[in-house]
Amino acid sequence: AFRHGPQSAAFFESMATAQQMADRGESNMLFQAKFPVPIVVSAATYLDKYGRPSRYDLLQFAFRVQCPVLFVYGGDELENGGIAFAGLPKAIAELNWSSPPPIEVIPEANHFYADRFDELSTVLKSSLSI
Repeated sequence: AFRHGPQSAAFFESMATAQQMADRGESNMLFQAKFPVPIVVSAATYLDKYGRPSRYDLLQFAFRVQCPVLFVYGGDELENGGIAFAGLPKAIAELNWSSPPPIEVIPEANHFYADRFDELSTVLKSSLSI
């Protein structure tokens, strides 16, 4: 999605910067990545997280989880989080699950659930089968 999304140029620029630094032996040096959000990160970390292979792509391994799992997202995160979160609940639901997991969206919550901890607690408590 990053390679083909509307901000792919920023992604490729950040990847190129990280790769050039790694090629110069500066993998542990920090740089200002522009994508998916502006962040100061080491070249090695950026390449590990966003490079090939896509080791942290949730959609590649989520359906292999052998225990009960609950996916919780913030509504603001999904609506305004860019390509990283666009369509994620639908994509998770469409994976090859033996039994589809619950997916909850907390309206207006951001990635950190700021000011939405009560709603998050309610969702988490209701998912427990104690």
